[in-house]
Amino acid sequence: MPIKVSIVEDDSGIRESLEILINGSDGFSCLNTYKNAEIALKQIPVQIPDVI
Repeated sequence: MPIKVSIVEDDSGIRESLEILINGSDGFSCLNTYKNAEIALKQIPVQIPDVI
């Protein structure tokens, strides 16, 4: 079972790059990315990632 990761980053280029990097790494899966903490705090409790 892969480690589930959520990303909170306001810079879209960095956010997209991190998502590609995580999804391309064995044993990791990016559940979702968020452009700010306000949105993330609403969604993260529903998705329950292992790492934020």
